[in-house]
Amino acid sequence: MSIPAFLETVATRLASDRDNTHVVLVSGNDSADLDSIIASLLFAFLSDRRQDEASQTLFVPYVKVPFADLALRPEVGYVFDRAGISTTSLICADRARLDEVSQLEIAMVDHNRLTPPLSDLTSARVISILDHHVDEGCYPDASPRWVEMVGSCTSQVLLYFEQELKTLSKEDMTTLGTLALAPILVDSVGLRWEMGKTTQKDVDAFGLVAPFVFGTVDTQATSVRAYYNKIESVKSQIDHLSCRDLLRKDYKEWVVNGYRVGTSAMSWYLHGWLDRDGQEKIVHEAYAYADERSLDLEIVMTSYDHGKDSDDGKYQREMAFFVVNEKLLSIKTTIENDAHVGLSPLIPSGDHRVGFYSQANIKLSRKQIWPMVQALLEQL
Repeated sequence: MSIPAFLETVATRLASDRDNTHVVLVSGNDSADLDSIIASLLFAFLSDRRQDEASQTLFVPYVKVPFADLALRPEVGYVFDRAGISTTSLICADRARLDEVSQLEIAMVDHNRLTPPLSDLTSARVISILDHHVDEGCYPDASPRWVEMVGSCTSQVLLYFEQELKTLSKEDMTTLGTLALAPILVDSVGLRWEMGKTTQKDVDAFGLVAPFVFGTVDTQATSVRAYYNKIESVKSQIDHLSCRDLLRKDYKEWVVNGYRVGTSAMSWYLHGWLDRDGQEKIVHEAYAYADERSLDLEIVMTSYDHGKDSDDGKYQREMAFFVVNEKLLSIKTTIENDAHVGLSPLIPSGDHRVGFYSQANIKLSRKQIWPMVQALLEQL
């Protein structure tokens, strides 16, 4: 069964026989980025191939945002179009009636602690985890339970299902590889070791599928770079989004020690945002979004290699803080003064609760910054 046929079958079975079907929901994280969406799809597809023919388990790749929100992620549409798959076939949060599934288990990819609404399903058991974030120690009985700081969770999926990949036709491997290579390249910054995101496992996973998409090793370099650059170009086409949409496009939220913190990642540069909307409007909109989400703190993290601050294509990172609960000002101050992070004021804010910064250590993404914030929250 091809990936498009698999998705069609999943949608049909989920709609028609959810009461009597054993469902394994394969869920990525709240940001629903390329890695989460594609890792969950490939995990579900390859799990279906692995199971015994007599088994009727339905593996459902679950996208943890409403379908309309995919419009905020143009890179998802581009990659799926290139693979020959319509995003309309994806099982998004508003298209899966989980409350009507009687036999539900959860496989987690690209995160290792459940968040609502899945964490509210008290009868649903987490049976497996593949993730590349800091291990929070949850669900110790999950099998497999592979939590390791590799570049891309999709790399883990390919390596875990390496034997199943060998059973696919060349055509199916081309489709699968086109999907898989996108998050592997994006999350490893084009497999550039100097950026601190690439591991040998990412290189190994790349090698499993790249020949089906880009040909021999001798001919790959140019095509790989072109694919990565095109994804990044499409991903960066967000300057038309409203402030609210920018904040919620790649958003994750946590509650620690009673404090609710939101983090928004974006592939745009702060000066571009400030030039378009102005500091006053951005601050107002950021606090309005924080109020909407009942946040105590909102952190924005940017990464880009374009725009007037890009230094001729040099990869850059920036950060912005919007403190709602002044008890969390100490977190802003601590991160601001952490030499390992290397924050420098980008513009004066005129408000001690707000800060806009360039970030010297470009190897620190949300994956590394959040555990630092979490540790500080736990100390309050």
